[in-house]
Amino acid sequence: MWIAMSLLAGLAALGFGVREAVVQYRLQREGIRAGGLVVRHERSDAGRHGGPVHFAVVEFVDTYGGRHTFQAGSSGVRGLPVGGALFTAIGVWLLVTGR
Repeated sequence: MWIAMSLLAGLAALGFGVREAVVQYRLQREGIRAGGLVVRHERSDAGRHGGPVHFAVVEFVDTYGGRHTFQAGSSGVRGLPVGGALFTAIGVWLLVTGR
């Protein structure tokens, strides 16, 4: 059972990472760049280790002159999530060693 759970978790994390890489690549190729300005930081107490987490609130102007504001979906973490390969490797190791 641990083998299946580990493989499933690893493949899910890898799948999410691949999907995120494809989205980022597509945005780099086809997206329209817009300059933004961090106007404030929102604080949340829902951090991993119980501490506060700060999210940037960004404001930008589109090509029609409309002003937009959005809150970043992550707190200062740049790049893709880490850990998918580890779960998959553990699952494969458990499968090979027969545990």
